[in-house]
Amino acid sequence: MYNTPLRGNYKANMKNILLCLSTLLCLQACQNTAIKKAPTSSANKQPAMLDDRAEFTDAHALLNSLNQCYENTSCNNQLEAELNNWLLEKNLLTEAGEIETDEQNIGQLPKNVTTKNGLVLNNIRLSSNYMNNELIKGALNEWLTWKRPQLINTWQYYQYLRKDMSQTFVKYQIDESLILAIMAQESGGKVHSRSRVGAGGLFQIMPATAKRLGIYGKHGAYDQRFSPQQSAIAAAQYLREQKQLYAGDKAKILAAYNSGENRFARLNRRYNNKSIWDKNFYYELPRETRHYIPVVLAAMLIFQDPAKFNVQLNEVAAEVVAVSLGHKSSLSQLAVCLG
Repeated sequence: MYNTPLRGNYKANMKNILLCLSTLLCLQACQNTAIKKAPTSSANKQPAMLDDRAEFTDAHALLNSLNQCYENTSCNNQLEAELNNWLLEKNLLTEAGEIETDEQNIGQLPKNVTTKNGLVLNNIRLSSNYMNNELIKGALNEWLTWKRPQLINTWQYYQYLRKDMSQTFVKYQIDESLILAIMAQESGGKVHSRSRVGAGGLFQIMPATAKRLGIYGKHGAYDQRFSPQQSAIAAAQYLREQKQLYAGDKAKILAAYNSGENRFARLNRRYNNKSIWDKNFYYELPRETRHYIPVVLAAMLIFQDPAKFNVQLNEVAAEVVAVSLGHKSSLSQLAVCLG
């Protein structure tokens, strides 16, 4: 969680207080037309309580006062209460249960801040309109910058697999742009990708899921999940099942794909099948899934209309052929010979 408690480690919390409170309280002080200074007494060295209503005309005085108040438990407690009340009055905070923030590895996203009292500063806009959804906009920034090579490589690899895969997606009525987006995030278009948890192939299918969908098995030492044709069939079947369950809602389809169909089905029932972009619903998803959904949807938008995002994806007239060798040779040797 990304929390900002008003107590704890002194240096860390002072940084949070000085960045947040000094700005907010300075703004409040500047708005007052009549500024009065509270009298000070050398005999009383205790920090001023907030009910003294002392006004500050410069940032230095404010920071000194905050520092003194922070070191006094009673003043610190009152400061926290007064600040929360002020933020509520200004409609900058809403009362809500404690939640986790959005993924920190989605670039350039504003963060929600949760206080220890469960007051949440809401900056993230979640929307079923993808271009108005700030998580998806942040993920677009990823794909168009440092993840751009992964996006383009996926497209180029797919050109050599398209003939064996595309008809399956047409048959099951799965958008090619969605398929490409899943491949880009799951495997980068690499046929023999494996994950540390046992998922494999272009679509990172788990063994149990592959078995349920009828493609689990081996030809000699070859796992069928690494066959472009067989993995396409499994992925298309699975996506069609979820498409029917969730009326084509791509965000929910992806949530089920990533977090597990049964796990997501239970969560969806608990929220009475409401929009997944409802914040209470969305933040109950696993952390990885909260990252996965906007990233895949962003890639899908690019594959749907590359020119709109200044991405050039050229089709390649590629064809896979079978070659028979007269002698034994390793794949690494062939790769070098064929460039």
